Amino acid sequence: MTCQEVSDKLIDRLENEGKSRRHIDGTRNRLDRFNAEYGDRMAADISTDIIDDFLTGLGVAPKTMTNYRLALSGLFSHAVRMKAAPANPAAESMRPKVLKKEPGILKPKQVAALLAAADDRTLPALAISFFTGIRRAEIEKMDWSHIDFDEGMLEVKAPIAKKERRRFVDMSENLKQWLLPHAQHEGAVVQSPQIHRAGQERAREAAGREEWPDNAGRHSFASYHLAQHQDAGKTAFMLGHPNP
Repeated sequence: MTCQEVSDKLIDRLENEGKSRRHIDGTRNRLDRFNAEYGDRMAADISTDIIDDFLTGLGVAPKTMTNYRLALSGLFSHAVRMKAAPANPAAESMRPKVLKKEPGILKPKQVAALLAAADDRTLPALAISFFTGIRRAEIEKMDWSHIDFDEGMLEVKAPIAKKERRRFVDMSENLKQWLLPHAQHEGAVVQSPQIHRAGQERAREAAGREEWPDNAGRHSFASYHLAQHQDAGKTAFMLGHPNP
């Protein structure tokens, strides 16, 4: 079987297993780039040297290279399972070192300025991010019906959660005050990811933030929540992590 044929079979398997759309699309996109060069080659003929050459030639950051390596490892594990290859050539391929950066957080005054500068379509998702730590990808799929003001809880349903585990997140009193003027009975909290991210950029510029740390809302919430409560388990639960 060719690499393209094995890739098609793998994507079918992921679909049948009910993997998340994000996982399937990410895997497909990475394999498509590999198959653009090697799709017509027999899976059994792909060596570790070929995998290394492909990864090196990507010209991407170590973290992104690692994601490609994982996708290829999944591809050739499936090839071995289907007896289309004798071994997984990605298993011994290069492992780029990923340097972890210290999480970037905003100070309270900076968060206040950001929220004050946000428009009505952008503010709810920003407030949820900074006051609950819910992941951006989860917020972008959240519905107003998932927010219970009476109980003071936000529900992250299994289909939108990163690990597909349903969880409930406490809603602080200040978050309620930010959300109530915009509350709806139902409907998407974020009109579209593109519109939301453009709104974030405008708010950042209006608030005078020249830099925007990665995952600023989630990291800020986690840092302040842990400092306030001194309870790693509680913070981990709020963030959707099974391990403190």
